[in-house]
Amino acid sequence: MHAALVSLLAQFGVVKEVLLPGQPSQLLVPSLLPEECPAAALEGVWPRALPAGVASYGRRFQFPLLPLGLCARLFISVLHIDGVHPLLFWRAGLVLRRRREVVRVEFEPETRSCFVIVRH
Repeated sequence: MHAALVSLLAQFGVVKEVLLPGQPSQLLVPSLLPEECPAAALEGVWPRALPAGVASYGRRFQFPLLPLGLCARLFISVLHIDGVHPLLFWRAGLVLRRRREVVRVEFEPETRSCFVIVRH
């Protein structure tokens, strides 16, 4: 029964099975993620100081409307991209790795903005 329910939820993009470095397989349920970004964990995967030899590019997207649940759908969709490895999640953001790039995506519902920063 559990497997059937998880499969159904995955079909509708509500949950996704993810593999985080050094951890067993887990189910990602975006609505159950912590509201605040875990600062200590973030420092481990996204240092404040830009490492030597690394370039950083960013973009801010402003939306006239930011539908409720867009973040969750984006998180689940991004994990279907081949070669994407999740590093850290919280309710309004994520950090992931694809090849040599590390990407941070963060939503600000109050300003209806999405920030995307890529380090390469």
